[in-house]
Amino acid sequence: MSMETVSRRSLLWALCSSTVLGSLGLLASRSIPIDAQDNPGVAGLKALKALRPGHNRTVALQAAGRSGRFTWDGSDLSHRVAADPLEGIYVAPAVDSTGASGAWVRQIDGPFDIRWFGASGSGDCLAAFNGALSAARSAGGGTIVFPEQGQGGWRLGGTAIIDADNVTIDLRDDVTLTRTTPCSTFRFGKDNGATLRAVKLLCSGRKATIDGNGHAMTGYAYNARKPIYPAVEFRNCDGVTVENVHVTNGLVNCLLVRFSSNIVLQDCDGSHSVYDNGISVNFALNYHAYDPQDSRTWTNARLIRCRGFDNNAVGITNYGGYGHTWTDCEAWGNGQDRTEGLPWGGGMTVEMNGHNLRDSRTTIINPKCHDNRNYDLLASTFGVTLIKPDFRGPKAPVVRQDRTSSYGSNLIVFGRGGVKVVAGTFANAGRDGIRLLATGPGNYPSLDFDGIISSPADYGIHGVGIAEVKVSNASQIIDAGKAGIQLKNINPRYNKGGGVAILNPGVIRNCGGLAIAIDSLGDVSSRGVDVVNCQRDRVSASSISVRNSLRSSIRR
Repeated sequence: MSMETVSRRSLLWALCSSTVLGSLGLLASRSIPIDAQDNPGVAGLKALKALRPGHNRTVALQAAGRSGRFTWDGSDLSHRVAADPLEGIYVAPAVDSTGASGAWVRQIDGPFDIRWFGASGSGDCLAAFNGALSAARSAGGGTIVFPEQGQGGWRLGGTAIIDADNVTIDLRDDVTLTRTTPCSTFRFGKDNGATLRAVKLLCSGRKATIDGNGHAMTGYAYNARKPIYPAVEFRNCDGVTVENVHVTNGLVNCLLVRFSSNIVLQDCDGSHSVYDNGISVNFALNYHAYDPQDSRTWTNARLIRCRGFDNNAVGITNYGGYGHTWTDCEAWGNGQDRTEGLPWGGGMTVEMNGHNLRDSRTTIINPKCHDNRNYDLLASTFGVTLIKPDFRGPKAPVVRQDRTSSYGSNLIVFGRGGVKVVAGTFANAGRDGIRLLATGPGNYPSLDFDGIISSPADYGIHGVGIAEVKVSNASQIIDAGKAGIQLKNINPRYNKGGGVAILNPGVIRNCGGLAIAIDSLGDVSSRGVDVVNCQRDRVSASSISVRNSLRSSIRR
């Protein structure tokens, strides 16, 4: 056999293989670019449809936004043509618009571009998005791209619902919801409640903005027990990734992930929510089947460099989730004290929704909070570890007065909450540096603190009905307006005569009250405290006062 014969057969096989693979459709998804070897191009879909079927095997479509290479497939493609009414992938000829005798098929190898399905910068691109999603679903998944188009971003006239597994939304430009009745911009989830798997929302270029148009929406009265409308929502998902996205102006929450597990949020912002929170991760996928020994029933959420700011309630929150790790996250300008019936809010929260015996397994590394109303971080569950937190300047309520006098603190731990602080910096609180508050019999908070508390308006550490408080010998409490540490279990419902305090701060200095004031705890010890310029008890003439406690050991 001659080399010439082999080469011709090889060439014929390559051409046939390319045609067959192309006709199979959508295993890959980036439009193959036009090159110099293509047959003469056509200017639009009308011209493509007018070509005699099979006349040119490959044709270059040169229409703006829809450009790409199309190959003729003479098999019965009527079902594919019917499923692609916007003609993004399949274009039937004018002589047989059903596609029964064949169609031109886009050759693709990469993401599905919404412009293939008719999206333009001047109008609603929801239908085009749905066309791209249908193509991705037929392919078993894929990436749908909103390309950069330089006309103020893309517009959606309603909710883009992603209900197919293995789908990635790649935003290369901003997206704005234009609808003014309550709805979401993007919603990931299946209507039948089945689990949606391996979905992503990301910006591969600059950080794009998703505007939920919440402030323009009408006909909605806030009720946490009724349907809510976050700008972006993931629900009943296993495997969620959101990267490099700024979600803003949601009606109720900006970025909400709930009843989902195995979550990564990286370089995400949530801001200016009309009601509720900037970034919320609420409940695990198998929340009701929680098993402390089975991590498959946990949320398993990682938040990396996420920011929540200027939201009506909380900047970033873990509500009913287990197995969280947050790294280098920030919150500022959150919370309100104006409107009755709405959440107070603040910087960050870790809460358990009443399941007080569940360990949240939440570690927060290098969090930064400043200028929030009411608190920097609030915890109502145990198993919370803060590593190098930097919390500054939470504002006490002005319009709505807090009956517990707890809001305005850097850290609030209440109920059965338990928090360990490592190398913390708490400064300039409008009330207390740390506030611990029991909520009923058996629901007593705990604290293990190491760090510096400076310039709180009231107390450095203030506890009522505590279970246990430990303060390390490397800690300092400076310039408290009242006592450095005040712990009182005087209410019979709030652990009166119980609780343990091991208080060994290295320095308590310049306090407006006593250095340490203890009343009605079960066991108190304090050693080696360097007290400088604090008030003294009138009876004992000491800066450390322990009253009505069962056991106490105080050494200066």
